[in-house]
Amino acid sequence: MTSGFPQDPMMQREGETPIYFPRIEKLEMPAITETQIETVALILSAINPSVLQETTPNPQTLYQVNQNPKVVRVDPSVELRQDHRYLLSPLHDGTDASFDKLWAKAKRVKGASGSSALLDLVQRLRDWEIDEEGLSLTRSKQKTLAAEMFPYASRLQYYFFHSAVQRIDRELRIRRVASEVSSPLLGGLLKRFFETPEMQHDIDFPEPVLEEAEMYIASSINLCRVLRSIAHRIRRAKAS
Repeated sequence: MTSGFPQDPMMQREGETPIYFPRIEKLEMPAITETQIETVALILSAINPSVLQETTPNPQTLYQVNQNPKVVRVDPSVELRQDHRYLLSPLHDGTDASFDKLWAKAKRVKGASGSSALLDLVQRLRDWEIDEEGLSLTRSKQKTLAAEMFPYASRLQYYFFHSAVQRIDRELRIRRVASEVSSPLLGGLLKRFFETPEMQHDIDFPEPVLEEAEMYIASSINLCRVLRSIAHRIRRAKAS
């Protein structure tokens, strides 16, 4: 019986395609585009990212879009489900039941000590300067840290997601659309009277929202790279 890597279920799951996240090749850090950050920021705001393709006569702030009663809403957890499956592929067998069980478990943190350990690992992962190629993941010191994170991996991923949703929601709640309107009402009326408005699709994203979305994406990708480094070592050990 042969044991070639192409038949390895883990490698097959790594070959799946995320929807909103960039693909991760081996242990390398992929480029994260502005469009990906804005798209994920909208999803974390519970707004359908198709709004980026809509045209309006005037630019809008994210606060205005969020307060529009006609905006199409999404469930962030449902919308990002495939991406979370992709990121956590070393931890499940690829079936819906396996991933659902893993994700449900990720939401539960037992006791204050469990919360403290989780938050400590969150900070350590965010402080961890993993090189672009992921070569540092093969060093003994980094292997030890990766092994510490492995049992908490699904909880770490859920924390990144849930905290990003909460912080962006808080940011959108404390701002008012009126504070984002830069021109007086009369000036706006005169401008619309004398000029033919051009249709635009630009949305002005506040920096805190973009920063939160980018941190969520980058932290999630680095966690996936850590998981893959462990999975790759396990595969090599089995093959030897």
